[in-house]
Amino acid sequence: FMEVQEESRESFLNLTGKEPENMELLFTGESIRYVKEYEASRAKQLKQTAEGLYFYQNTAIVSDVLRWIRGFGPEVKVIEPKWLAEQLREEARHILEGE
Repeated sequence: FMEVQEESRESFLNLTGKEPENMELLFTGESIRYVKEYEASRAKQLKQTAEGLYFYQNTAIVSDVLRWIRGFGPEVKVIEPKWLAEQLREEARHILEGE
């Protein structure tokens, strides 16, 4: 486990508004190096495994967070919250179907 500096552990993109939720993401491919080098301060905790890099944070899931996740394309998988994983799957389906 890689612990991130204390002062940044409770904030993510400095956003407030909605109720915070546990967010767990799995990064793969080139995104692993990028997240470790440039985005580690956004994580409450990072965990490297054979599957990839797990990213943990408790944050309000607002549009800026969604945009940040989408930016990683197929190299990120939302583990938690389940509703967010489903929402992103639906968006991908709409894109593929041209709706």
